[in-house]
Amino acid sequence: EYRGQHGSQEDRQQEETASAACEAREHIVRRLLYYRGAQSVEEIAGRYFLPTEVISRTLLELLEAGSIVEDDGIYYHAKLYDRARNNTIKGMRMEAVTQPSRRYAALLLHRAFPQAPPEEQLRRAMERLAGKEYPAALWENVLFARRVSSYREASLDSLLAQGEYFWQMTSGGNLCFHRSEDIEWHVDIGIGVLEQDGERAEPRLEGEEKLLYKELCIRGASFLKSLSKLSPSGDTQATLLQLAVKGLVCADSFVPVRQWQNQEKVRRATIRQRVNARVMALSAGRWDIVRPVRARKKEEWLELLLSETIILCRETFREAMDGYGGVPPFSWAEALEVLRIWEYTGQVRRGYYIEGMSGAQFVRGQDYNAVMAALRENGKEMCWINASDPAQMWGKIFTHLPDRSFLNVPGTAVGLYDAVPCAVFERQGKALRIFEKQGLADLLLEFVKAFHRKDIYSGLNRLVVKEYPEDVSSELSAAGFMKEMQDYVLYR
Repeated sequence: EYRGQHGSQEDRQQEETASAACEAREHIVRRLLYYRGAQSVEEIAGRYFLPTEVISRTLLELLEAGSIVEDDGIYYHAKLYDRARNNTIKGMRMEAVTQPSRRYAALLLHRAFPQAPPEEQLRRAMERLAGKEYPAALWENVLFARRVSSYREASLDSLLAQGEYFWQMTSGGNLCFHRSEDIEWHVDIGIGVLEQDGERAEPRLEGEEKLLYKELCIRGASFLKSLSKLSPSGDTQATLLQLAVKGLVCADSFVPVRQWQNQEKVRRATIRQRVNARVMALSAGRWDIVRPVRARKKEEWLELLLSETIILCRETFREAMDGYGGVPPFSWAEALEVLRIWEYTGQVRRGYYIEGMSGAQFVRGQDYNAVMAALRENGKEMCWINASDPAQMWGKIFTHLPDRSFLNVPGTAVGLYDAVPCAVFERQGKALRIFEKQGLADLLLEFVKAFHRKDIYSGLNRLVVKEYPEDVSSELSAAGFMKEMQDYVLYR
């Protein structure tokens, strides 16, 4: 019994001695890193003639305590590391050169309309606009018409037939495209089972709608001809269009959406025209139910927004999120928490890059040099763009310039020189307003070229200008407008 008690005391003394030695080593290593700077394991071991295994254990304990920081095999005192990192970040912020608003507007315009073959232009446009909600008519008449040279409806149908994207109609007659790879296949979708705000809800389907939707759930993607026998009324296409408007089904092509937009025109058409529409509907590809897409994480959203906006701040965050419809999954304040961490890790760089926007502006770290170089460019280019186009930033991210305001609606076309509004055609081209007379002749000539290419007002074959300043008559005539009575007319 005496030997057992004596042995226990010796063990405790050895433990206390080992603990004291460990604390002494930790203290020495902390002081070394604080006063002598960063060190490696080998440098510390060689300095104190200790085995590297002992030093490694000491450094590991200091790391767990948060007293030191390891970076690429080199160890730093935590206070010095944070101080140096903060000074580095502060210096990087001070490097930012603030550019005028028009430089950022020009950057977005240049990025939205790349020089490439039409097929590649359409693919890039679809990739950048996927998930965005816009009125159904806006997609082909404004977005694709401006982004794709000599845009043809068959090009969109061909892209959809490849299965990479599918369309879905949303509330208010809006429509969006989704990537097929984003489909959440594990969610059980069937008749009477739809995901709405995380809860199961019964879709309001009755009669033929319920019958066709249930059959599509059972059969999978099916052609209109194979579904026609199931409709008691014989108008299967009309029923499918009703389901499409509710966002429940879609087709392999964009033909059903075009026919839905032209319903009134088809009703007033001749018998031959209605038969042609029927034949086109039969060749519209397969119909299928719309499946839900997976929810993005906050970090995935921020990566997407940085790619889309290039410079992410409160204004660009709000404008970009509005395009995705519904309530944003998180606020700008929550986004800032992640972006601040990313700044410390070098994923983003913060600075005041563009005037007219809030001070907390972020650019991807890997894109910083390219973005800064692009903002410094001064191309002085002319272009025309629809006022409602997401690449047009005046009246959205930026407030309108004095005496240069206009409505951001599909009927307005904006003429830009060096990304600054200089003229607008309003009310489908019926009214012309001039903001800057210098260079007007070239700007109107550029409008005529854009109109002939169907970049602007693609649905019009004739544009009639009824209201215009009296002193621009010569410029209109020189650009190619023909005077008829008191109006100026442009034919495509």
